[in-house]
Amino acid sequence: MSYEKEALSAYIGDSKKAQSFEKIFKKYDKNPKSFIFLWPAFLFGFWYLWYRRAFLEASIWFAVFFLIPIEPETKIIISTILGTVGIPMILYNRYKKTKKEIEARVKDKAARLELLKEKGGTRKAAIVIPSLIMVFFIFVFAQFSSLFMGMTNAKTPAEMTKVMITYTEKNVRTLESKEKNEIEKQLTQVFTEIKEKKISNEEAHEKMRIYINRLWFRAE
Repeated sequence: MSYEKEALSAYIGDSKKAQSFEKIFKKYDKNPKSFIFLWPAFLFGFWYLWYRRAFLEASIWFAVFFLIPIEPETKIIISTILGTVGIPMILYNRYKKTKKEIEARVKDKAARLELLKEKGGTRKAAIVIPSLIMVFFIFVFAQFSSLFMGMTNAKTPAEMTKVMITYTEKNVRTLESKEKNEIEKQLTQVFTEIKEKKISNEEAHEKMRIYINRLWFRAE
């Protein structure tokens, strides 16, 4: 087996899979703009990048897909493009860069192959972290979706207050009548001040923090 094949096999971590990647990488060697479709990349997206230990790229993709507020249709288009074209190229570039860096500082062949093994391969456990993060986001969304939707649809300060009170009593705790009336009056006042821009953003955030603490945690 040639050194190039040994190097790729060491990096991929599986000789049979290395043969598939060898065909892909040879296409990129001939034409860096080659269109290459990789089923695992298309189906699993950033999970596949995490699995292949491309942690930085996977994290960026995760941020774009879940954290950046862009239209769902745009997210789907980005995901499809990355899955069909981007990921094979990412893996190719990572391999070439890693191999070049190792070869520049290590002369011994066996040591090079060992380092390629350490830098490459797969990490099944790496899938657990993004999976847990995604479960957390789904849980948070499920818990607060009614509140977010209600606040989005509310048109007046009174309606916003009603949404907050209703959510609190349904999901957090029951309010006593006197406490409910007092907080309702104060919250309506805050929402009115926010809507009419009578207070700064900092003051609005601080007041909302205080009233959410009172509503949900009974903090004074």
